[in-house]
Amino acid sequence: MAKFEFEKYEQAGCFDEDMAEQLYDAGITPDQAARQSPEDEGIGAYKATAGYKFADGDLDIEEVA
Repeated sequence: MAKFEFEKYEQAGCFDEDMAEQLYDAGITPDQAARQSPEDEGIGAYKATAGYKFADGDLDIEEVA
């Protein structure tokens, strides 16, 4: 796996570096984190990237994967 680059996860909407590193450690790529999450996925009824919803605490890591 490539080295951890927070900037790529940040571009995918994951605004928290610690949460981005958790995604990286779980093998979730920035491209996967950038997938659009439907409004009804996770907590909260809003559209955003999976990385954003994960950083916001609205998706757990299994839901992102």
